[in-house]
Amino acid sequence: MTEILSVTAAASKILQGATQDICSAENCIDLIIKNLEDKRLNSESNFIELFEKCKIIMTKLEINITVPRTAKCQTHRSNTPSSNPVEYYRRVLYIPILDNVLEDLRMRFRSKKNSTILLLMKLVPISIINMSPEMCDKLINSITENFSFLEINQIAFKGKKCMIYKG
Repeated sequence: MTEILSVTAAASKILQGATQDICSAENCIDLIIKNLEDKRLNSESNFIELFEKCKIIMTKLEINITVPRTAKCQTHRSNTPSSNPVEYYRRVLYIPILDNVLEDLRMRFRSKKNSTILLLMKLVPISIINMSPEMCDKLINSITENFSFLEINQIAFKGKKCMIYKG
């Protein structure tokens, strides 16, 4: 858990800071998701390192590393096929926890509702000033697509942005 949640702990403190805005929070969340997706993609090599660290601690505590026995009829858990404890615990613990945390982050921060809020927050002048012209065009296109019912005039909208952008 420390291996996985250490990625989110620092971001949690950063995001609670008084100087943070929603646009920088989006970048932080994107980095966390990317980091966890990398861990998931390289789960075999990452878990071997993690397992070796755990093995040292378990040896000091005189805990035997074993795989739970398998039975013909399981009612409380599934028989996960594995040839050794490393493979078993990677499949049963590490990968499901990673998947769960990733899914939770995506659901909380990349939902359609939150995407709309993030999109609208980018219209705040401080965000627009720091935005590249390409990103600005992308934002304007996205807003006119998502809020087509407002019948936004893109040319006028871009003109307003240019006035802010150029100062």
